[in-house]
Order: sequence, then structure tokens, then C-alpha cells
Amino acid sequence: MTVEKFDPPYPIEGLTPKIKALANYINRENQSPLPMCAISALAGCTLAIQGLIKVKWRDAPASPVGMIFIVEALSGERKTANDQIALREHRRFDEQQSRFEAEDAKQHARRQAVWDSKRKALLRAIGQGAAKDIDTSKTEELLEKHEKTSPSQRKRPRMLISDITAPAVARHLSEKYPYAGLVSDEGGVILSSGALSNPAMINSIWDSGDGVTDRMGRGRTEVYDASLTVYLQVQPGVFEYFLARQGHLTHASGNSSRWLYTNPPSKQGTRFISDYVEIYGDTGESYHTRIRELLSQYDREKLPRRKEKTFTRAARQYLDWFSNKIEKELAENGRFYFMRGVATKATENCARLAASMHEFEGGTEEIDAQVVTGAIKIVAWHLNQYRMRFAPLTQMERDILELEESIFKHYHRWAKTNGQVKGAELARYAPKRLRQIDKLLSVVLELALLGRLQVWDESGGSWKVNLHFWIPDHAPAPSPEELESGVRFRYHPNRQQMLQRVAQIKALTGHTEKGDGKHLLWPGCHLP
Repeated sequence: MTVEKFDPPYPIEGLTPKIKALANYINRENQSPLPMCAISALAGCTLAIQGLIKVKWRDAPASPVGMIFIVEALSGERKTANDQIALREHRRFDEQQSRFEAEDAKQHARRQAVWDSKRKALLRAIGQGAAKDIDTSKTEELLEKHEKTSPSQRKRPRMLISDITAPAVARHLSEKYPYAGLVSDEGGVILSSGALSNPAMINSIWDSGDGVTDRMGRGRTEVYDASLTVYLQVQPGVFEYFLARQGHLTHASGNSSRWLYTNPPSKQGTRFISDYVEIYGDTGESYHTRIRELLSQYDREKLPRRKEKTFTRAARQYLDWFSNKIEKELAENGRFYFMRGVATKATENCARLAASMHEFEGGTEEIDAQVVTGAIKIVAWHLNQYRMRFAPLTQMERDILELEESIFKHYHRWAKTNGQVKGAELARYAPKRLRQIDKLLSVVLELALLGRLQVWDESGGSWKVNLHFWIPDHAPAPSPEELESGVRFRYHPNRQQMLQRVAQIKALTGHTEKGDGKHLLWPGCHLP
């Protein structure tokens, strides 16, 4: 017997049209898990957008929109095939820029040689004049002017970098180009290269675009107003090795708090080849066309000037609502109590994701509520993924498991009473730390709302349960009222407080009323 694992399907409807179209196309073509297809499309969008916009979502300086996507997936899930589609235009752009950079280097070398020759001539003239005690002030002025005309090579963008160390990441953003993506469909290459070995620097760049590193022998590297997107797909064994070596630092530093993480179920064994069927509709070309339009803005002498994206009033209200819902779950026994770091970054991830998707669709200056609600669905889904992978059970979940194990061990004792057991009797066989009657009742109420049993009170303040879940052959058919609510309080002296407690438990366990079709972000929290 276990507490239900909340693992909803990926909210594909949260994506904007062009991104959603590509995600669906990759999914049809490669039969890869849908979350992986969607994240490939989102990563490509973010990589193309991050040098063009910032997002202002609170009373603070605007933030970069760089993201950190971590996908843990088995070998054979077609990670490479997904990226070949989603990052096609990025790789073509990088190849083109690499050719241009080679030509730039040749031209720069020629200009540098001419400049060096002129400088040497001026220095020689100054030296000869000084030897003959001739006034060289005019020559020195010419040298000073010449020094200010030192040729520089044009900075060429590079969208994708990999197999690189943490200091090299900083140098790339500082000296080569301030916007880049640390991307690999074999994430073990990046994890083993040490690119994430300085999580404090990655955090700083993610937060504000600024970062500083000091290396013995290499001096100080300063990064300003940059943006870095990390997109790693890594096999479970490699990821476990990374966590064993560096996991504590990654979590303790807060780097993993910035992740949008997933470990989707494998589709291997279900991807059968059928007769060829032509795929109609959007095959991703609208996505690739938009990527080309965005990347063309980097192919200029000067860096693109990043626009500042803001939110409509309705969109900001949704962000504030989401932030408040997250805050409530940070309390002890809250859903995100054991993963406070990643939960506190969720609203900012929403703002960044919404800004990128909005700009990708060619939206107006202000980000609208529809895009924000889509981003909330996606980020909430990733929160649940992270919780299943990294966060331990809450104390209440542990109590439920222990009481269920105890009932399962002793339920045969109550077969004669058709599974009906008084609270005091149940307490005799409960785990020792749950035998205090009020504490036991709180756990019993949780089980009732999970559908494991019914509980109702009797005159005199006592209560009893019906273990119909464990003894279906002996239990009488529960009434419609009991099936609907699982609990009744007719006689309890503190009936109002008990009903409030039931309402709280509904929020904790995800109990929903019939007819509630709103999107469920996590148990007990529906998107308004």
C-alpha cells in the first residue's frame, strides 16, 4: 500500500503555437517521450531569444531569460534525433559564423601587421630623436593617437558550446560573446568536463548576467550582462555518478534550484514502425523560420540591444497568485517543504519562460495572461518531476505509509466485524508513535480522503472506521454519502474544527469535487 504518486501528463497545451507544433512534430517523427520533445523545442526557443530580451516581473532590475533544462533519460530515447530537429537552425548558424570568423581572423591579422609596423616605426623615430636630443613631442602625439586605433576582431556569436570547463564558460561569455548555450544530448560530456563545477558562478550569471572568477595563473575573468542557457540530456547512470561526486555541492549551492528537471517514462518497447503516413499540418517549419529571423539579429557588428519585457496587469496577477501558492507549500508539512530552493525559483522560471514564449510568437511589449498560465502549467509540472526525483516524503506521507502497513498486517482481526473498527481498537495495533488518539485520527482522515477507508464519529466523542478497502468481501456496501466524502461528523463537540481539518486535508491530498475541470497543478492546487 502506498500514497498515490502525483505524476500528471506533460501539459502540452501550455506551449505557444509554434513551439507546440514543433514538439508535436518531433513526437510523431521520433516517438520520443513528449516531455523530451517539448523541452527540445523550448530550449531552442530560449537559446535564440536570450540575447534579445530581458524580463521585468518584480520591483527589481530586469532578469536575463536564460534557463537550465536537465533531462534524465535512458540511452535509446532518441535524444540526439530530437535535437537534430529542434536545434537545426542553431547549428547551421554556428557553422556559418565559424566560416565568417575564420575570414575575420585573416583580415584582422593583416590589419594587425600593418598597425604593428606603424607602431614600430613611430617608436623607432622617437628613439632616434631622443638619441640626437631632438624634440619628439609631435611623434609621441602621433603614437598616442595610433595606440587608440588598435584593430579589434569582430565578436561572432556562437549559440552552442560543449565539452568546456567552468573557467572556459566564463571566458567565452566575457571575451568572445555574452550569450551562449551549454548544450549536449550526451550530458555526461559536460558534467565530466567540469562545466558545472563552479555552481556559484553559474548561479550568478543565471540571476543577473554577471559573474567573476579568479584563477591562479589566468587572472580575473569578469562577466557582465550575459545570458547562459544550459540544456543537458543525460543517462541515469551518468547522472547518478555526477550526483554522487558533486550532488551535495549542486544542491547546497542552489544550482539545482534553478533547474527545470524531468525524468520521463521510457517509450521503448512501444515505438513500432507502421506503414508510412504523410504528416500534414505544421511540420515545424514555422518554428524554424522564426528561429532564423531571431538568429539574424545576432549577425551584426554590434551586440543586439535587449528589450525589456513586462506583464499585463492580469498576467502579473497570475504570477502573484502562483507565488503565493508556492509560498504556502513551503511551510512545514507543505508539499515543497523539503525542496524549498527549487520552489522559491519557480515563479521566476515562469516569468522567464513566459517572456521567451511570448517573444517567440512575435508578441507585443507586454506579456499576456494566456502565455503566463501556460508557463505556470509547465513549471508546476517540472516541480512535480523534481519532487518525485529528489524530495523525500513529508511526515504525513510517512505516517500514512506506516499506518497502512500496520492495517494490512492486522486487518484479518476485524473480518468478523465486517471491517468496522473503533478508533481505540485501531490505536492498539497502530505504530507506537501514532497511538495517541488525536494524532491517529489526523492520519485516518488522510486515508479516508484517499479512499482507503471510511470514518465517522459516534455519540460521546469516539469514532470508528470501516476498512472496506482491505476487506471488500466482508464490508457492507457504503452509502452514496460515505462514498462521496468518506467522513461524517454528526456528534463531534468540535464539529466545525473537524470540518475545517477535512478541508485542509483535501488541499494536502488533492481531493477534488465532482465537476471541477480546472487544471490541477499539484494535489489541492487548481489554476484559476
